Amino acid sequence: MSLHRPHSIGAHKQQGAVLLVGLILLAILMIGATSLMNATISDERMTGNSKTHTEAFFAAEAGRRAFVDHVTAANMDDSTPDKKAEKIAKAQQNWDKVYGQVTKNWGPNEKPRNLPNFAGIPFANNGNGPASTYTVMAEPIFEGGSATPTPGKLKLISLGQTGNAQRMIGFDLDVGGGGIGMPPAPAAISCFGGACNVQAGAANDAPISGQNHPVPNEGCTGSACWVDPVDADKAVVPAVFFSDYSDSDVTLQGGSNGKKKKAFTGLDRFNSSDENNTDVASGKDKSSGAVWGPNDYPDDTDGNNTAPKDTDYVGKDGKFMKDIFKAAANADSSLGTINNPKASVINPATDNFNMPGSTAGGLLIIEGTDENGNPGTLSNQGTGAYAGLIVIRDCNEVNFGGNFSVYGAIIVDATGCPEGYTPFAGNGTPDVKYSSDALDNTGDSIGVGLNGDMKDWYEIIN
Repeated sequence: MSLHRPHSIGAHKQQGAVLLVGLILLAILMIGATSLMNATISDERMTGNSKTHTEAFFAAEAGRRAFVDHVTAANMDDSTPDKKAEKIAKAQQNWDKVYGQVTKNWGPNEKPRNLPNFAGIPFANNGNGPASTYTVMAEPIFEGGSATPTPGKLKLISLGQTGNAQRMIGFDLDVGGGGIGMPPAPAAISCFGGACNVQAGAANDAPISGQNHPVPNEGCTGSACWVDPVDADKAVVPAVFFSDYSDSDVTLQGGSNGKKKKAFTGLDRFNSSDENNTDVASGKDKSSGAVWGPNDYPDDTDGNNTAPKDTDYVGKDGKFMKDIFKAAANADSSLGTINNPKASVINPATDNFNMPGSTAGGLLIIEGTDENGNPGTLSNQGTGAYAGLIVIRDCNEVNFGGNFSVYGAIIVDATGCPEGYTPFAGNGTPDVKYSSDALDNTGDSIGVGLNGDMKDWYEIIN
């Protein structure tokens, strides 16, 4: 008798249900894994995008820093006065070149211009990922509705790029930096706007010097006020600069005695094409390599002469004179000291030159005439020193007799002055010795500038 076990339909159904549930769970797990993988990929992409955008931002910041360092003395090497003066002069030259490139023939609807030396510059990103670059662009700033660009200011954009990621930052740069644009004095004595006769003192060791000198001690007298240059083998500026070289002259008090062959000592114009020129020249007449005119300056890469211009120094609105006269707007005729300099304005036709002691310092503007329109002569006898910047206007003259020294520089505006005008007369043994330290110590809000005052930093979002 055969026994037949009946099939269990319910058991088969249960097995099928378990299989179906397993497949559903597997599908859910696969979907979850796929979603997790996609999320991970998305996160990685976002992280990568964030990284490249961050690197692009760093590149934009690098462009900003590079440009500011290029045109300002904000990070200058001031370990020695010579290095400080050289860096400041180079920064001014760089700024003038950039400003000329940006403002030349600027059109009303023009976009910011790429700066030739700041286009597509590589920026290190540790060798990982796409390369980073920065490009700096600039446009003029027009203030007060003026159609003329504002001197000393530019609006800049630094574009950083890493792969396809871009970040842009904008900022305004004012190279005035709260002080006088440097170098305010292209030479120990500079004459603009007309012809001048500059007369050296009688002594062999009382030159008009374009070598860089430290400032003498407060209260020095006699030979203690005569300090040697920082480096006897280097010059930083000419002894004398004439914007009207052909009609100007240098002479010696007491005649052309051959012993005074070092009366004019300064940067050698015969090596002016060397941008690292520090060679010292000396002589007793205008043929000296230390006496410069506009033709002694080299042209820049655009073929423009780099000589100082009358328009920058003549009048109270000259590029380098605006801040000077602004600082002296409320000044009186009293003088500051070397340790406590101040701005002073003296009319030699009506005011006295009252030294606070044997030494004085700051910014001294000599201008004005008497009631009949006649200029005067500012005189001082005896020993002593003035440390700072002296500006002579209105055809006035300075006659520092005795053993008096000027440390810093003298700028003369000879506009409208008569033939034979002698702004500096070397009666006795006075001397004028260029000093970057003295020029950088001319009183509150008057110091040597180009500190690069950056304003209105912002990021530009496309």
